[in-house]
Amino acid sequence: LAGRCRDCGWTIPTRYPLVEALSSGLWVSAAWARGLPVDQSLLGAEAAAGLSLVAGVVLVSLLLVLLLIDCDHLWLPEPLCRAGVLLGLIVMLSAPSQLLPHLLAAAAALLGMEALSALGEKILGQPALGLGDAKLAAMGGAWLGPAGIAAAMALAVCSGAIIGLMGRLSGRLGPRQPFPFGPFIALGIWLVWLTGPIWWWQNWIRLIGVA
Repeated sequence: LAGRCRDCGWTIPTRYPLVEALSSGLWVSAAWARGLPVDQSLLGAEAAAGLSLVAGVVLVSLLLVLLLIDCDHLWLPEPLCRAGVLLGLIVMLSAPSQLLPHLLAAAAALLGMEALSALGEKILGQPALGLGDAKLAAMGGAWLGPAGIAAAMALAVCSGAIIGLMGRLSGRLGPRQPFPFGPFIALGIWLVWLTGPIWWWQNWIRLIGVA
């Protein structure tokens, strides 16, 4: 097609093949993820591995869609976040002992982020976080559990602060100019899904010890 739409002849944006390549790469990465804390005595090793792979593909697909929407519109659609929470809890039925902790993690992430947003609005006169960020954090809690969402949010805050600082120093980001935080939450969720929270905490403690 020489980079043009077959019907109207308009140039196909470079973003389209890039997003498709990123999506396929993320799907492949799901095969190496630590994934679900599945009880193999209930499902068997092969079924547990297959479920973890499918769950990872579903999770990263949701995260990618939400990330792109937030980058474009500074908006995280509530129906998608709500569906992500429900899917995460449904997947957790494969590990019944983990269902309640993951449910509590989703609730704590939602309430904690909403409280931070309200506090930021009281101090700064404008919300520090969008309410969509709270719902995305709740989705992460449903999939990752308490330790996992804590690690994911730590990664989100650190990466968001670095990018925000770079934007301010380069002049691309003005004072109090909003920028999407959802992509950083999504990044944190996926990184923790890949390795598990313990790996991140151990390396953080090692880094602090070296420092």
